[in-house]
Amino acid sequence: MRVVDHLKQLAGESVVYGLSGTATKLIALLLIPLYTRVFTAAEVGVMGLIDVTINLAAIVAVLGLDGASARWFYDTEETDDRRATISSAFWCQLAASVLLAGLLIAVAGPLAEVIGGETDCTALIWLAALTLPLLTITRVMGSLFRFQRRPWATMATTLGYSLSRVGLILVLVLVWHFRLDGVYWARLAAISGLAVVATIILWQWIRPANISRERLREMVRFGLPLVPAGVGLWIMTSIDRYFLVLMRDQTEVGLYDLAARLAAGAALAVVAFQQAWGPFAYSIHGKDEADRVYAGVLDVYGYFGCFVASAVALFAPLVLRVMATEKFYTAASCLAPLVFVYFLAGARFIASLGSGIAKRSTPIAWSVGVGVTVNVGLNLVFIPRWGREGAAAASVLAAAAGTVYMFVASQRLHQLPYRWRTSLVSLALAWLLIGVATWWVPEVTLGGLAIRAAMLLTFVPLGIALGVLHRRHLRQLFRRA
Repeated sequence: MRVVDHLKQLAGESVVYGLSGTATKLIALLLIPLYTRVFTAAEVGVMGLIDVTINLAAIVAVLGLDGASARWFYDTEETDDRRATISSAFWCQLAASVLLAGLLIAVAGPLAEVIGGETDCTALIWLAALTLPLLTITRVMGSLFRFQRRPWATMATTLGYSLSRVGLILVLVLVWHFRLDGVYWARLAAISGLAVVATIILWQWIRPANISRERLREMVRFGLPLVPAGVGLWIMTSIDRYFLVLMRDQTEVGLYDLAARLAAGAALAVVAFQQAWGPFAYSIHGKDEADRVYAGVLDVYGYFGCFVASAVALFAPLVLRVMATEKFYTAASCLAPLVFVYFLAGARFIASLGSGIAKRSTPIAWSVGVGVTVNVGLNLVFIPRWGREGAAAASVLAAAAGTVYMFVASQRLHQLPYRWRTSLVSLALAWLLIGVATWWVPEVTLGGLAIRAAMLLTFVPLGIALGVLHRRHLRQLFRRA
């Protein structure tokens, strides 16, 4: 297959994953106007704290076996061997998720005092904890679809889940006038339905008879170093909520969490790329054109990723006025750095390819350790002084530090011919535009919006200039293709 064909295949799969993620995120984004009109900023903060706590438990429950499954799945074409990989990973993760759900239910009372303050949210934590085992089933189904390169199946299942979840939330909150408990009852009901579907689809893959203890030991050996890395990533992206609630209050957490939700919706392309990249990159490893494809992907990702992130950052004030009520407008100050956190997360996936090819997961853990150290240190310094803006700044600086380390360490294990100029120039332009807009351009006036749009268009000549600078590489790429 030609290099261009590989790039088209990755783009096509990313588009379908993107449609799936876009539909899901857009539906979820539609809930933001509901949340900002029905709930207070403090209640949004409580919901954010519970969600990041459940995310941490889900990360631990995976035991690093998602990455291990991806690596071992492609070692063979034999169906029985692949089923041993999926089944062994599934039952181990399910057992871990049940144990963690029980632990969360047991400590729900003390945890609720930290999260809710004067608001008792113990029942909400119970409801959220019950989703953990169900999430394991649906997560394994999604992983299998990606391994089999079935993006449309991923889209169908995630869209069905999202529509049912949002529909239930609207009924429980708007019609039956539930408060936050309506949100969590809706989530539990929707994930239960998807888990039933996933069990039916997966049964031939996850039957206990398929379990291989030897395979599980191999995957656990590979995956366990990824658990601290996953926890570290959670610290980099979520611990700031706990710092904010301890050093400020739930309202500050609510404003920050709203910005994070909008950033996640704005980073749909990055999420789609992350889902498609791993299976695609490993599937072409060993082919003659693989290294050239990898290098081209970094160039394209760096340029378009910075363009999208800049667009969101430049129009953040307008986005908040469309999506939220006035009491949430100040969340715009956090949106730009949080969008770039997602951009850097996608770059980390590209950076880690070398260590994945070498079957060495330790550098991933070390890169996260760098990010965690920077994040925690800066949060302790920045949050007391700047609140949520300080938390956002700490997050993006930590993500940058971890990503740079990952590139350096991964290249030492397996050298890939990446070209850095495109990404670095694009990143420099993005932050220049954001800085100018923040300090000198009006936010939501007609003239200010026109200036921001004109500023964003500077990426067009940059793209042409970068094409000229890389004409030798591009000519070589297409000649060999």
